[in-house]
Amino acid sequence: MVEAVVLEARVLFAGNPFPPQAPAPQAEGLPGIHVPAQADGSTTTSAPVSGGALHPLTDLPILHSDTGAAAEIYLDFTGAAAQAWGTYHTTTTPAYSTDGDTATFSDTELANIQQMWARVAEKFSPFNIDVTTADPGQYTPGHVLRVVVGGDGLWQGANGWGGISFVGDFVTGPSTSWIFTTNLSNGDPHYTAEAIAHEAGHAFGLQHQGVYSGKKLTAQYNAGTAASAPIMGRSYFADRGLWWDGQNVLGYKVIQDDMSTIASPTNGFGYRPLTQGQSMATAGALAASGSAVGAAGIIESTAQTDFYSFTSGAGTLNLAGLVAPYGAMLHMKMSLLDAAGNVLASAADAATLGQNISAQVAGGTYYLEVSSFGGYGDVGQYSITGSVIPTTAVPPVTASAPGSTTPAPVAASPVTTGGVPVAASAPSVTLKASVVRKTLVGLKWAKLPKTVITFVERSTDGVNWTVLTKITNRATSFTDRHAPPGTYEYRLMSVGTGGVTTYSTTPTVTLAAPAPKKPAAATHALAVFSEQPITLTTAPLQELAG
Repeated sequence: MVEAVVLEARVLFAGNPFPPQAPAPQAEGLPGIHVPAQADGSTTTSAPVSGGALHPLTDLPILHSDTGAAAEIYLDFTGAAAQAWGTYHTTTTPAYSTDGDTATFSDTELANIQQMWARVAEKFSPFNIDVTTADPGQYTPGHVLRVVVGGDGLWQGANGWGGISFVGDFVTGPSTSWIFTTNLSNGDPHYTAEAIAHEAGHAFGLQHQGVYSGKKLTAQYNAGTAASAPIMGRSYFADRGLWWDGQNVLGYKVIQDDMSTIASPTNGFGYRPLTQGQSMATAGALAASGSAVGAAGIIESTAQTDFYSFTSGAGTLNLAGLVAPYGAMLHMKMSLLDAAGNVLASAADAATLGQNISAQVAGGTYYLEVSSFGGYGDVGQYSITGSVIPTTAVPPVTASAPGSTTPAPVAASPVTTGGVPVAASAPSVTLKASVVRKTLVGLKWAKLPKTVITFVERSTDGVNWTVLTKITNRATSFTDRHAPPGTYEYRLMSVGTGGVTTYSTTPTVTLAAPAPKKPAAATHALAVFSEQPITLTTAPLQELAG
């Protein structure tokens, strides 16, 4: 795939249709993403993609990241009428489409829309703003930013742009940005979401993050690295598109703090109010059901530390910190503390965004501390899932009951403040287990959706569970090669949108101890090797394909 690097001209409007003393805003864009020229010489983007049943445009999912927020970003996927936009006159914008049919949404397109919403919601999760697909009807400057997603944008005269926006127009008007999905690899959800965040950033007053050699601007769009890149640069190809603190294109001495600008009094909405205690004394309780625990939250700044409290019996605690399933920005850290504030275990792996803690504890009250790794832009949503040791007996579960769980699933709170909960995307799954050979257990299940992150777990008592592996590439089987003789229960733990956790059925298998072998007559000394059982911890949570 080849990117068409087209640097747009900066446009200053003639006249000033905006409020007195407010400067006429610049129109800023972002280059699109294109495929190589076809055999006929055309340079169209990816071929149309279709998939699944067709739905009327009214079946668009109504999604909110925070219904109680002070402002809104309205993602408009249903098209827009021709209109005046500054000195431009737009043509009719069609609904978002990957298959060329702009009168309906396919299953694939609806899934893409949900993913794009989730990615953009992650970008703006630190701020007091609701990312929504619900049309508010009026797009009042200073309250609603409308982002129209669809079409090719040829009306603005620069073929190939991924989007266009006026700098600062959230406040000054017209409070509308445009995203041209024809130029974004045919509406690829990853690229499109990065473009949405970029153009919304312009509307909130941000310029491009540039690259300088001394005093000379050498790149209008800072592309960062494969690991991370500024949203206000060119973040299409980075693992993480982040808000940035660096030189913008207005001058080598001009340092732009993206987050402070977005949250500034000029825009008026600021940061999202904290909802979680910031000390042991104000810690909120982890949600618990039997031995399973869960929670969800947002790290809004690198100075923030969220605290959770819980009670556990004696045994092994297993806690996993998961970042957002799509477009994660947060690089998180976790620490386990006792009631006196002593750190018992910590997780701060520089190579993973999510973290895991496993620790032996005595019975008592404990605290989980969640924070950022500390780099600029290491902010965003997280969820906690895992198991503790109950202090009371857990009722047994009938193994033959289809869809049963041990313990009951924990529905972690959605990552919103008063927002509309996102339906769990992790379905009930039937897990099958069998002894493949004397020391191997084979597990099989139906293919899982892309919208969940799933782990394989094993237990000897149906209460305490050990994570064996994270399922990758939508696998449908796993072989446990490291279980010593004994009876085991297995399950799949799936984490869906908003941190909602569900479990599969829990089949039981027994591995018999091997019959002792008759010792051979020793003629000389032999080196002896023994393979010890291996417990695999949860793999780092990476964003799903998009």
